Amino acid sequence: DLQRILRCNEKTGQYGLVLTEKDARELMACREDSLKESRRVEFGESILPAVIEAFCNAGCQVAFCGTDIDGGQAYAEAVGAQFNPVNEFCAETLCQAMSRVMKAWRDIEIVICTADMAPAITSHWRTLRSALPMEPDYGRVVVIGSETAKIPAIPNATVNAIVCRDIDNAVASACLFFALPECGAVSGQTISTL
Repeated sequence: DLQRILRCNEKTGQYGLVLTEKDARELMACREDSLKESRRVEFGESILPAVIEAFCNAGCQVAFCGTDIDGGQAYAEAVGAQFNPVNEFCAETLCQAMSRVMKAWRDIEIVICTADMAPAITSHWRTLRSALPMEPDYGRVVVIGSETAKIPAIPNATVNAIVCRDIDNAVASACLFFALPECGAVSGQTISTL
């Protein structure tokens, strides 16, 4: 992380802003304290691609949301996923994107979301699935956060959590484990990477 922050000097130096190593370390410490205080996890650049690629490689049909329209579309085409642009990450826009995917695909069997969005997203998912003309296949929800989210049991679905502070490919593997049929009826479990 330190080197990544210091590499920003290449871009910001032309505007007269250059961080010393001491400045960068203080910034990292402040960020860590802020995340702990607000009990949030900050998802780095690697988690979304790692999860998307894990599911695409497992043969799943994948849809994801993002605010970078050009980059998201190019990435989706490269990995064989569907990109759904949103103008911001909030429950309302994510639920709208989920509705579009549900309309196109007729069902969404697996939902992976952050703990702060989980109550709204899972509630909307249940509503969409209850309107299906036939009984939907068994569903799976995986919640990622810095602490376990309080999510009620969902009929005909498993709900599991991954509690993490640092994001890496192990989180993508844990998502895949909880989401695929080989996990069986495992529900109410938490994997911690803390």
